[in-house]
Amino acid sequence: MDKSTPLRSLKLSRFGHLWILMSSLAAGGCCVSFYLPYWLIGYWNKTTVTFGTFRACNYPGMVYNRTTAALGTTTIHICARYNDFNDIPSIAWKACTIMQGASCGILLLIALIGLSFMCIKDVLTKKAIRVAAILQLLAGLSFGCSCAFYPLGWDSASVRVICGEQSAIYRLGRCTIGWCYWAGIASSAISLLAAILAFTSFAITANRDRQVNRSKSSDARETSPNHNV
Repeated sequence: MDKSTPLRSLKLSRFGHLWILMSSLAAGGCCVSFYLPYWLIGYWNKTTVTFGTFRACNYPGMVYNRTTAALGTTTIHICARYNDFNDIPSIAWKACTIMQGASCGILLLIALIGLSFMCIKDVLTKKAIRVAAILQLLAGLSFGCSCAFYPLGWDSASVRVICGEQSAIYRLGRCTIGWCYWAGIASSAISLLAAILAFTSFAITANRDRQVNRSKSSDARETSPNHNV
């Protein structure tokens, strides 16, 4: 069978359905983890402060006091992204933002293609599923690496204000890790497992195709007029 033969004609196997489910879970989990600012949790001025890679909640800010004509600090009670990319507290978090954004885009695309494969005929080919698995593997690795790089920003001035001066690279100080961080690690792991499952499914399908082709070739030889009985 030609490598460009649509997978739909071979019927979607249990491996294929499981891959689509895992791909959807990985994409959704990574996007939620990326967008919500609950990676790092601390307390400042009797208020819970949370950080993501490019968003924060209830963070300290500067305010102008008209009475004293001086600048002071206050708590900004809002969840929002930083006004500018350069406002992200550390280079590590800037890199994490780029890596996670790219990973989420790729994982979402793969999940949408996988879901469409269940409804639309001839969407994927063997070559396409192999490319999707490779991209999924790279996206999962990229998001997982961003989780590993995230603690490199714990020594930034913004984090030390909340977590204390003892906060440093891979040392939290008085802060704690939020659920979004663990969700990101779990989602990247699911993405890697889904990619491995796709490669496994592809190998099983290819082996089945070879067996079918050999069976057809054998039947053709047996029914040939030149075949000696």
